[in-house]
Amino acid sequence: YDTRFSLNPSGIFPTSWKSTRNGIEPLSQSKSFGAEGDSFYEYLLKTHFALGAQTASVYRDRFILAFDELVETQSFIHKQTELLFIVAKGEKDEITPKMDQFVCFLPGTLMLASRNLDGKDAKKAREMEIYAKDLMET
Repeated sequence: YDTRFSLNPSGIFPTSWKSTRNGIEPLSQSKSFGAEGDSFYEYLLKTHFALGAQTASVYRDRFILAFDELVETQSFIHKQTELLFIVAKGEKDEITPKMDQFVCFLPGTLMLASRNLDGKDAKKAREMEIYAKDLMET
């Protein structure tokens, strides 16, 4: 069990951490699915698959929680183009009006999730598939 889970009650994790005598703590509150964040979410999902659903459901649950927060707080449809954009959040939850280049890996991660999540997550898997296809259009 990763101790960062107890340090971060929300879905999306800060991108930078530091070691302390008492463990680890966020170095900043910047949050992104792009640069500095993309691999973390990919490996949450892959850890769930590698360790098995019974022993590693916490990784699946954290991935789904992060996806839900991404959809609710960092996803926007551009008014003119009607394309989906994902933005980063800074130190004080301010929106950074740009999409990180490493967000390009997210549709593949979401499709991996949508094809491999078990039956109880079927509705969430479908949401991830639709979101991934919309993001690929961008």
